[in-house]
Amino acid sequence: MGQKKGSVKRIKNKSKKNSKAISPDKYVDIYHKYTKPKTHLLPPGAVISIICVLLAASAAAVFFYGDQIKSTVESLIHPSQVTQTESADPDDDLPPVQSSQVLKVSAVGKVIKSGKLKNGENITYKVYDNGVLSLSGEGEIKTAMSDMFSLTKITKILIGRGITGIGDHAFEGCLSVSAVNISDTVTYIGEKAFCRCGSLPSVSIPESVKTIGTGAFSRCAYLKRINLPEGLTEIGDSAFSNCRSIKSFEIPKTVTSIGKWAFSGCSGITYIEIPPSVVNMGTYVFHSCVNLKTIYIRGQTNTIPEGWEELWSSGCDASIIWKISAAG
Repeated sequence: MGQKKGSVKRIKNKSKKNSKAISPDKYVDIYHKYTKPKTHLLPPGAVISIICVLLAASAAAVFFYGDQIKSTVESLIHPSQVTQTESADPDDDLPPVQSSQVLKVSAVGKVIKSGKLKNGENITYKVYDNGVLSLSGEGEIKTAMSDMFSLTKITKILIGRGITGIGDHAFEGCLSVSAVNISDTVTYIGEKAFCRCGSLPSVSIPESVKTIGTGAFSRCAYLKRINLPEGLTEIGDSAFSNCRSIKSFEIPKTVTSIGKWAFSGCSGITYIEIPPSVVNMGTYVFHSCVNLKTIYIRGQTNTIPEGWEELWSSGCDASIIWKISAAG
């Protein structure tokens, strides 16, 4: 006779003569394991709710990132119009940004906003419809651009002659900036001045710059090339931390101080030289530089020099080569 509906199936236990009952949940497990599951459709109300949420998210994305999406689509449709600062091969080293590139862009643009920076600086600004922010005047930039502009709208920055310093947090978080031109009157770059400029591929720093502050270019993940000029004396704490795309740094012979964590997380570099001019070195300078193979030190003794922290190289597995030479 067939098994009654709702009863628990019993299986013969071969090791014993008595039968053994399988629990209802075990039976359910077996049932689902070998039976094709039913397809459950969402109720119409839930489908409508999901569609409404997706439409709202799309509208928000267009509102906040419309210009950025538009420029990306245009670059795909018209690849010949890609700016000179972009490389066809993402692995190629990029050339430093030239002032003529930025000037050319600003010359054809239309000024949509202009005025004077906050905090009483004698510096004026112009914002063009193509995303260029041009700064001119005399003195130091002490205003964070996030206090004045929509950072996603700024794509290029032109810092004119007469400006002597780029202050703390000045351009922090300018995610859409792809080119920066710094005039040769600037003498320092402040704390986190260009931090999180995630679209910036290349920066040319003039020889007038003497100090690069704490975290000045930290977390610029797309930054592939930056020149450190002769005349630079100080590289601050975490100045280039987590710049993962940079493949090399050439430290000038004028640098005397490298701060702690200065190049930490720069996973792209494989080799670096430290000149004899460096008399102060912080801790964990190359921490998490996972591909760094060789640190070449010129003009020092074969032991850690006075003024260098004992943990200066901690956190990386690079071979350290000491080149003892009075002439460097």
